[in-house]
Amino acid sequence: MLTDYLIENVTKYSEFIHPTIDISRLGVDMNYLVYSLDEYMNYLIVNEMIESFIENKYVNPTVKEVDNIVFKTVYNVIDIDCNSIQRKYRNNIHDFVAKYVKRQPLNSQKHLVVLRNFNGIMGKFQELYKSTIEKSYTNTCFIITANDMSLIQKNIRDLVCFIRIPLLKDKQLQNLLNNVTEDNDIDDIDLKSVISQCDEDLYTCLCDIQKLHDSCESKSTFVNLFENAIIELLEFMKKSKSLEKTIESIRVTTNKLLYYSLSDNWLCNTILKKALDIKKLKKYSHEIIHAVMLCNTDLINNGKKIFAYEKLFITIYGIMHNI
Repeated sequence: MLTDYLIENVTKYSEFIHPTIDISRLGVDMNYLVYSLDEYMNYLIVNEMIESFIENKYVNPTVKEVDNIVFKTVYNVIDIDCNSIQRKYRNNIHDFVAKYVKRQPLNSQKHLVVLRNFNGIMGKFQELYKSTIEKSYTNTCFIITANDMSLIQKNIRDLVCFIRIPLLKDKQLQNLLNNVTEDNDIDDIDLKSVISQCDEDLYTCLCDIQKLHDSCESKSTFVNLFENAIIELLEFMKKSKSLEKTIESIRVTTNKLLYYSLSDNWLCNTILKKALDIKKLKKYSHEIIHAVMLCNTDLINNGKKIFAYEKLFITIYGIMHNI
C-alpha cells in the first residue's frame, strides 16, 4: 500500500511534506509536541523524528503488550498509540511509562517515548505525566502528538517544544504525490482529479491512487473497465425517458472516466465506436461523427473536459430519442 510505503520512506520525501521544518536539526535534549489536524501527517512526522534520533530506519518494530498496553519497540523506542488502547485501560499508560523510564537506556542513550494521539488521554490523567516528564529529563525524550490542541493540558504544553505541521496545500500535495507515484511506477492516474475528489486529504489520496492503479494494472482490465462503463451508460441512455436522470448518470460516469488519465483520443474513439454499435444509431452515423468532432474541438478550446463529454453524451441522447 502507498500509505505504508510513505510511512516507511518518510525521510526521503520530507522536503515535500514539511518544506519549512528541518527535522534533522532536532535533538533528544528536548521533549516535543507534534500537532496537525491530519492524524496521518502526525504519524509521518513522528516516524521521521524517530529515524533521525535513532539514526536508523524505523521499520518492523516488535509489538508487545504489558498490562493491556499494546506498544511498538525497537532500540530505545517505546511507541504507544493512546487511541488504540481501550478507554478503561488508558490510565495504565502512565504507570507503564513511569516504570519504563526508570530503567537505564541502552548504549547510554536516551529512552524515546512516543505517545501518539495524546489528546485521547483524559485531562485528569494527563496531570500525572507532568512530574514523570520532569523527573526523567536526563534519560528520556518524549514525543507527544495531538490533532486537537484544546484537549492538551497547559502544564503539558509548557514542558514541550511545539511543532505545528500545516496541512499540505494543493501544489505541495501534487508535488508529493507526483514523486511517490513516479517512484512506484504509477503513471496511469490523473492526480489532479484524485486530489479534488479526496478534498486534498493525503491519506485518502494515497488509498484512491492505489485502488485506481490496481484496477487498471493490466491492459485487458483497463480496456474492459472503461469500455464497459461507456457501454452501460449508452444502454441506460437508450432506455431512459427521463432527461434529468440521464444527465445525472452521464455526470457520474464522466467523472469516473476522467478520474484516470485516459487520452481524449481513446475516449472519443471508444464513445464513437460503441455508439455506432447500437442498431438504432447506425443510420445517424454522420450526426454522431459530427458530435464527436465537436467534442474534440471543445476539448481543445475548453479547459473543463467534463463539460465537453457531457455535451457529447447529451447530444447522443437527443439523437436516440429524436429530441
